[in-house]
Amino acid sequence: MKFESELAAEIGKEAKNISKDQVLNHIFGYAISNDVTAPQYFHEDGW
Repeated sequence: MKFESELAAEIGKEAKNISKDQVLNHIFGYAISNDVTAPQYFHEDGW
């Protein structure tokens, strides 16, 4: 298994085709997350 710590951004409202200046207005908060990858369970076709 492979473990990776990541910074996750929680989106607070719907957005589509917004400018870079508007991005921070749509973020509700941040969290630390743990991404666990278990390649032994991957299907050989990639799913």
